[in-house]
Amino acid sequence: MSEVGQVVFVDAASRATSAVWVKSGKVETKTDPRHPLWLLVSFRSIERCIVGMLPRGFPVLDAETGLKYSEALCVVVRNSLHATKSAYWGVIDAIGEGTIAQGFGSTEVHESVFDRMGLTDASGARLKVRSHQFRHYLNTLAQAGGLSELDIAKWSGRADIRHNAAYNHVSDRDVQARLTQLRAESNEPATQIAAQTRANLIPRAKFSELGVQAAHTTEFGFCAHDFAMSPCQLHLDCANCNEQVCVKGDQYGEANARVMLEETGVLLAEAKAASKDGAYGTSPWVHHQQVTFDRLSQLVEILNDHRVPQGAIIRLTHVKTASRLQQAAEAREALPHLADELPRLAWQVVQRAIEA
Repeated sequence: MSEVGQVVFVDAASRATSAVWVKSGKVETKTDPRHPLWLLVSFRSIERCIVGMLPRGFPVLDAETGLKYSEALCVVVRNSLHATKSAYWGVIDAIGEGTIAQGFGSTEVHESVFDRMGLTDASGARLKVRSHQFRHYLNTLAQAGGLSELDIAKWSGRADIRHNAAYNHVSDRDVQARLTQLRAESNEPATQIAAQTRANLIPRAKFSELGVQAAHTTEFGFCAHDFAMSPCQLHLDCANCNEQVCVKGDQYGEANARVMLEETGVLLAEAKAASKDGAYGTSPWVHHQQVTFDRLSQLVEILNDHRVPQGAIIRLTHVKTASRLQQAAEAREALPHLADELPRLAWQVVQRAIEA
């Protein structure tokens, strides 16, 4: 039995423990004729028992993909991570999500890695980390370090870069620090490029001249609006805002600008077609879509210009923005006129319904 303990367990077990294992595993035994109280077992019978303890489906770990245990990333000998049970030499297990969760303190019953290291939070409470928090943490580190949204999406296995937003926990303070870094990052002189009538193109070293005191990220780059002074009057309409700042080379911002340009072109064509058919209320939409399309076209043209250096700050200006507050005031002024027009509009609706 002492030899059984050496063969089966990583830490050699006593004769009594080995005898219990042999009995529980129903290993074939014989009595030692020289010592009637001793039990003898053959190596082949132990081997047969150990092979029978291997995981179901061995040597294949995942039948769906055909992944074998010999090719798996995390395989350990059985009970090697258990707090009390003895580890086996010849029996293996793959580390699953449950094992990892227990190791990081998901349950109060099992000892975690923090418990073994004697680590607690500032108040002395038990530490607990969910495995998915590491994914959030690594994504936030990538965001803070300036990794492009496209690279983050590829590394995380996402099909859409917009899904990165849920894993981005970079605070506004971090964004402000990044802008401060942009200001001091380069001391190179401004690059001469072709004149643009409605755009300011400057190198990063000149970014401080914009007078930016606060900023937050947008789908195109940065918004330099100071919310301490006033609320945003163009909610979710960053393309038509004079405070929108883009950085050439930002793959995420450039991709969004090109996609929105394509979508706006489709919406503009539909709005014009509806206006041509005499649909009521299409004129404001045609105007809005035209302004947005022209502005995005100018932005994309600058981004495609090879003379504009990578890292250049692009800020479109001299565009009269469609303030939501101004639109609301104009709508209130138009209400009396609209009331006079309602009977005629209602009759048009009835006539179209009859024709249909």
